[in-house]
This record gives sequence, structure tokens and C-alpha cells, in this order.
Amino acid sequence: MRFLTTFALPLLILLVACQTTPPPPMEVPPPEAASIAVADLEPIAEPAEPEEIEIEIPEAVALDDWEEDSPLISPEEDTLPPHPAVEAAIAYYAERVHDKFQAALDRFGQHRPMFQSAFEEAGTPADLIYLTLTESMCRPRARSRVGAYGMWQFMRGTARIYGLTINSVVDERAHIEKSTRAAARYLRNSLDELDNDRLLAIASYNCGLGNVNKAMKRCKSDDFWTLRPCLPKETRNFVPSVLAAIEIGSNPAKYGFSYSEEPWFHTEDLYLPTSVDLQKLSWKAGLTLETLLDLNPELRGKYTPQNGYSIRVPEGTRDLLMQGIPVHVVQPGDCLSSLAARFKVKQSLLARVNNLDIGQDLMPGQPLFIPEAIYEGYHTVKKGESPYSIARKYGVPLQRLLEANGFTQRTIIRPGQQIKVPGMAGEATVMTTKTYKIRRGDTLAKIARQFSTSVDRLKAANNLTSDLLHPGQTLVIQ
Repeated sequence: MRFLTTFALPLLILLVACQTTPPPPMEVPPPEAASIAVADLEPIAEPAEPEEIEIEIPEAVALDDWEEDSPLISPEEDTLPPHPAVEAAIAYYAERVHDKFQAALDRFGQHRPMFQSAFEEAGTPADLIYLTLTESMCRPRARSRVGAYGMWQFMRGTARIYGLTINSVVDERAHIEKSTRAAARYLRNSLDELDNDRLLAIASYNCGLGNVNKAMKRCKSDDFWTLRPCLPKETRNFVPSVLAAIEIGSNPAKYGFSYSEEPWFHTEDLYLPTSVDLQKLSWKAGLTLETLLDLNPELRGKYTPQNGYSIRVPEGTRDLLMQGIPVHVVQPGDCLSSLAARFKVKQSLLARVNNLDIGQDLMPGQPLFIPEAIYEGYHTVKKGESPYSIARKYGVPLQRLLEANGFTQRTIIRPGQQIKVPGMAGEATVMTTKTYKIRRGDTLAKIARQFSTSVDRLKAANNLTSDLLHPGQTLVIQ
């Protein structure tokens, strides 16, 4: 979580929050047919990509321009004193980047009641909600150059400590409410470690508790303004910038700003019991895929998690969308194993999402949720294509495509090269139609590495009982 102090360079940091809530009782929509078949991978509109953010901040005030003994809060009134570093940041936001900061306040306003409630529940000072304005300009998909992501700019490790899920399907650092609750808990923990000193807690959000403790030892002080020279450069101006955001957010009209707390979208929650193709789901309510992804920025593609997940949908569309959840009505002779084979999903997954035991008998007329099978195939590169154009064609986030193939953004691909097109739900339901003809010297381990799979998966897909291969033999790659 690094913040650059050079004039007009980016500040970028992360935090995130997550609390898992128990799913509501399972609701079964009336099926339109006896079964809904699983669709193959098809090109769709590209999901929104993370925004590379550049938050302009004022030049740090020279150390000899302020008094070390000046308090942050006046003892007479709860207002900011005329501190040069804070004043410089206020002037910068209000004058130099006024329009950008106004746009951030517009995004902030619609979430402010939820922010305040989450911080109050955590016992965290409510004025710290304005920290997100400095962190990410209140953008849920903001990504920093050091990997911080989301409205609260969490790094992966910290996010997981605070309960946020990060996998191939979701990155809950971009979940607005969950990441907010995580940020509130993180700050509360920092305050507990730092004797409730708000300025030191803000500093720790930027550079970590360890660096704050080192600075206190080096400067032999626990006062932020005194130990400021001992902090990392990016943190010295981060705190005044957050204080400026607090001042402007608390008194917008005073500085030529305004914002409304009215939400842009009135939404309701929809619990999806298993993986669902949101593009097909959206058609039921006359929505676009982009609308659902914008309301659920934590989703990394068009599929939802296999084990059940709540998404936000436009108010009044819940019942229509429920009708798009794949359901099969059990017929005489149906069993879990036969249905799992028919719908190309694992039997254990089919049982789990329907709260059944593996060997449990099924009753005719019983409705079963069917997980959407997510296909993972291969694309042969054509002349003029790039990773971006391929990702766009299949509706896969570019970063996901790069990761699946071990590429970076500088990787050059060539015509004839085969590119893995990743699915969105992991290996439990991933299928592939790729085949490979064995050559002299090939081994299962070598082939598994070549196609980013495992030896066990190759054996299972080809019914192999040993590692022995023969030149000319054809393997199915999964």
C-alpha cells in the first residue's frame, strides 16, 4: 500500500472487508422445461476491467514550514487548525483537481450511510470513512501498481486475513460492503495497537504498523507531526491528504463541492444456490450483463461461485431473475450419478448444492439446481490478434487470461500459438475438448506442465491406470 509523494503522482492503497452471511432458504423457480441444458463457452461482452488509478496529490510541505508542536485538533473546537500540510492538500483537491474530487464525492455519497453504519458497528471513528476518497477516489475496481485493489485498497494477504474471498470467480476486495467492513475492522485494530491515536492509525493504513512503530522509536515520539520525518516518504503526505478529505467531505459546500446520499440504483439481494451464467440470467429480466457486473464489481467474469452466492440486482427484478436459475425436475429412474454425467458436473458438487447425500435416492418431481458447467478451452491465435482481443472475444478478464497462460502484459503471441481460455469457476466443473498426440520422450508430468493441468487430472480424463505412454497415443487434456 504505497503512496507517491511527488507532485501530481499517484496515491494507491488497498483495503477490503468481508463477512459471510448465511444464505436464505432455498427458493425453487418453476422450471420452463424438464431440464435446462448447459451451454458451451460463447463470446460475450467483456466484463469491466480493473481501473488503473492515478490520484493526484499535493507536494508534501517542507518540514521547516510547520511547527512540530502544533496540534491537529484545536482544544477549543473540533475543527482542523491552519496546518500548512493539511491546507495545501485541501487547496489541491478544491482547486487543481476539483472535478475529479467532485466525481469521487458523487460515488462516495450514495454509499455514505452504509460506510458510517459499518464503521460505527466496528467501533471505528466515523470520520475515517473519508479515507476511501484519498485511497481510491471511491472506485470499487481501483487497482494500484503494487497490487492493492478495491475501494479500500487491500493487498491480497491483508484481505484474506480480514475474511475477503479471492479466487478465480470473485475478488471481494471490490465488494463494496464487505470491503468496507474489513477496512473498519482493520482501522479499529490499528487504533487498539496505537493507543487510539487517529493520525498514527491513518499512517499505519498506508505503511503498516511495523513502520509506524519503527518511526516512533527512531524519532522517540508518538506524535505524528514530530515523527513525520521518520516515516516513509509516501506516508508523510498521506495523512495530511486524508485529513483534507475528511475536512472537505464533512463540509463540502465550504470548499465548492456537493454530493447526494441518494443511491443511483435501488437494489435487492438475490441468492444464487450454485454457479450461474449471469448473461443468460440477465435475459430473463431484460437486463444487460454489464448492469449485473456493475452492481457486483467483485465478480471476475459472468459466472457466480459454485457453492452459492448473493448478488445485488435492480429492485423489482428478483423474481424474474430467479426463473433463470437452471433447474431439473427429477424423472423416474434419475439418480445423482446419471444426472451428473448428463450435465457434465461432479456428482459431489450436484449433491452439495442441493443439500443431498451422495447415495441419497431422488424422488420424481423433486427439483434440483444444476450448476452451470464452465468450459475451459483453447484458442488458436490468428494474425493480428492480441491477448486483449482474445479476452474480449470470450468475455474473459484480460488479467485472468494472462495468468492462465503465464503471460505478462508485455508477452508477444504469434499466429498458430494455442492460448488457454480459462473458465470462471475453478476445476470442479471445468471441461475441455483439447487433445494431444503423444511424441517420443513425452511423460504425463511434462504434458501436465505444458497444458497447466495435473497428472491426476490427465489420468482421470483418459482412464489411465499407469504412467506408461506410447508414441501416437491421443490424450484428452483437462
